[in-house]
Amino acid sequence: DSNIDISGWDKIPVPSNWQLHGYDKPQYINTRYPFPIDIPNVPKNTPAGVYAVDFTIHDDIDVFSKYIVFEGVDSCIYLYLNGRFVGYSQISHLLAEFDVSEYLTIGKNRLTAIVTKWCDGSYLECQDKWRMSGIFRDVYLLIRPKGHIGDIEVKTDVTEDYREATVKVDIESSISEDSMVTLFNSFGEKLETSLFDADGHAEIKVADPRMWSAEYPELYKLIIESGDEFITIPVGIRTQKIEKGVFFFNGRPIKLKGVNRHDFNCKNGYVCSYSDMKKDITLMKRHNINAIRTSHYPNDPRFYELCDELGMYVMCEADIETHGVGYPHYNNKNCDLKRRVRGTIADDPLWEAQISERVMLMVENFKNHSSVISWSMGNESGYGCNFEKALIETKRRDPSRFTHYENVLSGATEMQLFLDNQPEALDTVSRMYSTPDWCESAIKACEERNYSKPLVLCEYCHAMGNGPGDLADYWEIINRYDRFMGGFVWEWFNHGLYAGKADNGKPKFLYGGDFGEKYHDGEFVCDGLVSPDLKPMPGLKEYKNILKPFTLKPIDLSCGIFELTNGYDFSYMSRLEGSWELSQNGNIVASGTIGSLAIPPKKTERITLGYNMPADGNCFVKIFFASYGNNCIPDGEIVGFEQFELPTEQVIADKLHYGRVMFEESNRDITLFTDSFSYVFNKKKCAFTSFKVNGKELLADAMEFNIWRAPTDNDRNQKNKWYNACINDSKPFEKSTEIVENDGVLTIISSFIMAAPTKWPHFEVKAEWSVFSDGSISLHLNGKIGKGIRFEPIPDGSLENMYDDQCDVIDYFPRFGFNFKLDKSYSNVEYFGMGPYQSYCDLHNASYMGKFSSTAQREFNDYIHPQENGNHWNTHFAYVHNADGAGIAAVKEDNSFDFSAVPYTAQELTETKHSFELQKSDKTVFSVDYKMSGVGSNSCGPLLLKKYRFDDREFTFNVRLIPTDKLLKFSEDV
Repeated sequence: DSNIDISGWDKIPVPSNWQLHGYDKPQYINTRYPFPIDIPNVPKNTPAGVYAVDFTIHDDIDVFSKYIVFEGVDSCIYLYLNGRFVGYSQISHLLAEFDVSEYLTIGKNRLTAIVTKWCDGSYLECQDKWRMSGIFRDVYLLIRPKGHIGDIEVKTDVTEDYREATVKVDIESSISEDSMVTLFNSFGEKLETSLFDADGHAEIKVADPRMWSAEYPELYKLIIESGDEFITIPVGIRTQKIEKGVFFFNGRPIKLKGVNRHDFNCKNGYVCSYSDMKKDITLMKRHNINAIRTSHYPNDPRFYELCDELGMYVMCEADIETHGVGYPHYNNKNCDLKRRVRGTIADDPLWEAQISERVMLMVENFKNHSSVISWSMGNESGYGCNFEKALIETKRRDPSRFTHYENVLSGATEMQLFLDNQPEALDTVSRMYSTPDWCESAIKACEERNYSKPLVLCEYCHAMGNGPGDLADYWEIINRYDRFMGGFVWEWFNHGLYAGKADNGKPKFLYGGDFGEKYHDGEFVCDGLVSPDLKPMPGLKEYKNILKPFTLKPIDLSCGIFELTNGYDFSYMSRLEGSWELSQNGNIVASGTIGSLAIPPKKTERITLGYNMPADGNCFVKIFFASYGNNCIPDGEIVGFEQFELPTEQVIADKLHYGRVMFEESNRDITLFTDSFSYVFNKKKCAFTSFKVNGKELLADAMEFNIWRAPTDNDRNQKNKWYNACINDSKPFEKSTEIVENDGVLTIISSFIMAAPTKWPHFEVKAEWSVFSDGSISLHLNGKIGKGIRFEPIPDGSLENMYDDQCDVIDYFPRFGFNFKLDKSYSNVEYFGMGPYQSYCDLHNASYMGKFSSTAQREFNDYIHPQENGNHWNTHFAYVHNADGAGIAAVKEDNSFDFSAVPYTAQELTETKHSFELQKSDKTVFSVDYKMSGVGSNSCGPLLLKKYRFDDREFTFNVRLIPTDKLLKFSEDV
């Protein structure tokens, strides 16, 4: 009833999600439905929001056609105008346009919308995201002349030599013969005007066209004049095709360096402003990303306009995911082929119309966007007749773009079965989270069969928390094979919702389960290459340098001769300016510029830096290129670098240790001392409990051996194995301790096991601590796996030894090392190793070898779900000290080591659910590790690659420690 008094109704902003305004609660679910599965029914008592707004029409607009447009409503909308029912729509992420010409009146009008939380369409919208409701995109009244154009389609054809293009425009109009189209170039210059024929067709020829690409998003402008209406359409002239399994764009094979992106804002949920979307794309381009998959639904319409304008390749995906009803049995050989191929909703004719409608409306909505290169049928919905028909209809409607759908037998382990059952209307072979080895096997199988479809990874390298750690392994293969067209990292955003500031001033970001909901997938909200407030995470920096637009191959490192390959698809390297730096023991001793080089796309030229190589030392040359005059990238910003170690002699000066170290021994402790220091070694702890130098105590607590790390989000599938093995409770248990004196040097020989109560040992360890008269300590440690652990399942039930049936089976250990707890004043960190960002054995491409200074606070990476962070791989020297220089240094003796210096222990990070719950720390935790396992992407991705696992059955760890009360200088004092 349009006469109901609504003045007392609650007010809510539109667009918005009502759960973020006090009505109901957000719920984060990945693979499940938030309601009982009773296909196609949803609960009868479904929450609903009733929206009403009054507006006034002052002028007589009867001569016009009137429409009300809703660009996004979750889950469905019943629309009324002036008390009369107008229509219904239920595709959440596509616009719904209602003709209200016969309902609108001069004067006051009331628009009423009933939006329900769920509808039968919700079975097709089981995406990995916050489940929220409401009118979340723009709503507007559209007034157009009667008899207006009903549809416009723009296509471009280009001659084989790219010397001429034809812009073809088709319109649906009753006055097409009285309509015309004018084309302007990107400089605003008028090129040509053409009249439409009776069929609504017009063509304009363009000589020497400027081609659109992500690198050069050249847009022409079409203005269509029809009656009293003028419509402007940006047009990018470009070509694309797949030929012999290779994806060509504008005649050249290209790689999709992509990410998956949701429409998301940490404060506003689904509501994204124009500024939000532009910031996303700009930040992507600054990190060498050129492609976006709109996971798992069409994005805001303005997003595609920005992709056209700024330059992004877009895989446009339909609003379809039915994850909650499960998957077919791909690998059960007892099932017939149809059973192995088909899914539930995917093969039920009841859903054919809905699936086809969602796909085809996506195509119709976005067909004129130059950035859209692919139509994706949806995500994780199984396969069946409904998707077969949607693929065929899509190819019939738009054969110019390639089709994508990952769920066609995606879980099949048999390569022959997998390739043989790809439908004809599907243009690509697609997989989620396959291992690099599988990818290479698939490419080789395609090559052997001369298979016509390229491989694309629609999701890979799960960027969840600290990670992903396996990006470089994928891109080594992607770059090696033309048939591998690229991939899309999961995902761009960390989806934490902002909830104000905590008492300690830190932002509160909440995730699944924080709103009291019973059913949630809380851990999945924490994935993302950027934080909820759009700050780049370490994984994004890693991705940037892996995707850098050039590669270097050393020819002669002694004088700086390299082969430089331009990695751009369409740009000369003159877009960049190069420089180089040569360092010796972390100090820059020479530098120079390379300048701007006119190397054509994908071509290689030889360059000579011409430096004089030092005679000795840890010497490296770093070569980097900066951007100038490029779209979205600030001038002078580094787009990528490579570093090479020079073949110099490594001179290690022998330290002379004059004098004698004395000791006193009790049942519990061994005290070692000279006039300048006193160290206490506790036999039970198998470690030092005190370092006093010139009377100053350095340790705030006892040194500890440690094999645990706070599980990363990507340790999700490992941590339960670690907990079952009680690795989190593992500590030293003394077997024997003795002290040996040799020429004034005292050596403590400590034998112990690393074990937890109720468990057999994790490790058996023999550590020899040699203490010299200058205060330095040399550790020589031998370790081997204990009786309580197996790295592989027992084959065929057989036992290798008597303890196997009592072992805990894990894939790898988190780490092995020890840590010192220092007072918080010991917060200065200096190191020679991989920096300036955190690095791991599988995640270090954003870092380089050098000498760095930092603080424990800056070293800490503040993930919204606290976890292991701040590590530095391949370290030669690490020194943590206070303002006076008092502290502890660790120095490599043979192999490099891992270290971190952060304000929290692994136990504190493990036990804390949210970052904002971490209290201000009173300490610095300095960890020195023989090895830290990689971080990988195993939360959804494959198991950590074996080369990155700490699964050594036996190992040796040699490192030198220097407790000091004065400032040390690397390469002078060390």
